[in-house]
Amino acid sequence: MTFAETRRVLSETDPNDKAEVHAQIGLRLTYQPQKKLVEARVQPGLHMCERYVSEGESY
Repeated sequence: MTFAETRRVLSETDPNDKAEVHAQIGLRLTYQPQKKLVEARVQPGLHMCERYVSEGESY
């Protein structure tokens, strides 16, 4: 899934489900009211780094 597709899906997600989606992808949002800024950080889980190799091909 591309970033644009992910963004579209999240924009259409029910607000009650967004916290769960954010947790699953490792997204943390921090609002800094003095700067009127939202800082977004993504910390992928270990499962996002797994790779499998079969017959010399990487997936």
